[in-house]
Amino acid sequence: MNSETITQFIDIVKSIENDRIILLKNREVIRWITGDTTFLPEIEKKNKTNDMKKYKLLEDEWGQGVLKVRRPDLKLEKQWTTKFGEHICEEFCILLGKTPVRPGTKNGYQPDTETEDAIWEAKTQTYFTDGTAGEKILGTPFKYADIPELYGKPLKILCIGQAEHLSRNKYGNLFGDKTSINKQKIIDMYKSMGIEWIGATDLIQQIIANNSL
Repeated sequence: MNSETITQFIDIVKSIENDRIILLKNREVIRWITGDTTFLPEIEKKNKTNDMKKYKLLEDEWGQGVLKVRRPDLKLEKQWTTKFGEHICEEFCILLGKTPVRPGTKNGYQPDTETEDAIWEAKTQTYFTDGTAGEKILGTPFKYADIPELYGKPLKILCIGQAEHLSRNKYGNLFGDKTSINKQKIIDMYKSMGIEWIGATDLIQQIIANNSL
């Protein structure tokens, strides 16, 4: 996503008066969502493993600092992406004209956000995380298969940051070159059950389109 599009989105966000919209007014947050981490401080590069560790620390420090503005009450340690994703999801819902609330617990489930017409679950991952943590995204529809029936609303799984990048460019559960015919069949099956994955950058484009009418 180019700088002009990001500026257009931020201008829209800043034009909306709502005290709950904080994170999406931050240009660095939007750059991070779109996969641009070049705003992080430069490091002395040695090797991939060492560089990843350094960037991971810088990314965590940045994320904790940004989230602290939104939630000064939180005692943040290493884990920040869960709450970060929840609040990003809330803010997107507001920008889409919805009123997000914390849903009640049903059968042991409590998703992240509920709006008038949907249940939302945010999946957020940092860019400098090793391993297979992102694969949990693929199991989310199965884990929450009963949510649409329990809440009487479709479930939208919002992929943010590296979670979106992997979903689109590696796993193929978000539309892209990796979405094979067989994978599309599974995606369509979940959609028929009222469950779908959504990329955060898709919401940015949707909000821009909605405000260009």
